[in-house]
Amino acid sequence: FRENPLIWIINFPERSMSMKASRFEVLSKDEIERIHAASMEILAEVGIKVKYKKARDLFREAGADVNEEAMTVKLPEKLIRWAVDQAPKQFSLFGIDGDFRLDIGPEQASPVFAGLGTPTRMIDLNDGTVRPATKQDMIDHIILIDSCSHIHNSQMDIWPDDILMTTIHTEAIWAWAHHSRKPYGMGCYGYLPTWDMMRMMSIAVGGKEELQKRPRFFAICSVVSPLQMDQAQAEGLLICAEYGQPVTCAPEAIAGLSAPVTLAGLVAQENAAILAHIALAQIFRSGAPVMYGTVSTIANMRYGTVALGAVETGLITAASAQMARYYGLPIRSVGGTTESKREDTQAGFERMGT
Repeated sequence: FRENPLIWIINFPERSMSMKASRFEVLSKDEIERIHAASMEILAEVGIKVKYKKARDLFREAGADVNEEAMTVKLPEKLIRWAVDQAPKQFSLFGIDGDFRLDIGPEQASPVFAGLGTPTRMIDLNDGTVRPATKQDMIDHIILIDSCSHIHNSQMDIWPDDILMTTIHTEAIWAWAHHSRKPYGMGCYGYLPTWDMMRMMSIAVGGKEELQKRPRFFAICSVVSPLQMDQAQAEGLLICAEYGQPVTCAPEAIAGLSAPVTLAGLVAQENAAILAHIALAQIFRSGAPVMYGTVSTIANMRYGTVALGAVETGLITAASAQMARYYGLPIRSVGGTTESKREDTQAGFERMGT
């Protein structure tokens, strides 16, 4: 995947596999309980900063302690446990015509793979030069993913440079509707862009009720670290919940920069933030399909950059899967990551480790 530096894995950790070594676990049962307790303490005593007033109002109505001046919300454990109980443990994603189906949950036969990387530059396959990504690259990639039998979901894998930033989301949905039979996904880009995407998808599949009945869209709600809820992301989260489209609540916490440098501390922080976003979705629309998510990694402390290809990314992902299993939620996680810029030994080692 030269043009696609990341591969995402969606799995439901509760399902046992035939191989004995199918799970890679880094936390003991006691450590899982300690991380949960730490997350509950964080939410109840520190809280999360919520910049979106509508979200603060929803939290207040549900019994959370809201400080309007500081824009912080403190959530009791009782509210979090209620929200987790409301979240469906399984759901299905469909292709544009409804025949292509992916089951996410206990009935899921195997992991679901989706490409994502959002590169802004491409290696031209004709002459080997590096150039800006184009709309045609985005369309070609959607067609490529659609033809791959072991990649099940196309997302915003290419970020075109030759169309307006304000219309990329509409161009992407148009390309999906014309070139793919599989589900599609993009981020929660704020109120208007997310509403645009939901209305366009409704038109493509035969109406809002059909889209709600058989979801086609897999949304990514970016959880801002440390312990923040971005307004644009929250707006998109609520619109996707209204339309019944699955949303993964995924932080990219960076140990040593936007999270504690210890991996256990990072997992406790990201767990608290993920649960707060899941709670908002359930308060707004009980039963809205959501997923636990993680893109968290460590910092290269020498340069202050992200080290997504580090082996710690794999450790954090494994720990996050255990936390998702603890709550009975499916998880969407990062895999096959590398910091290498070419197909070399570094790329091989890092992809293997993550």
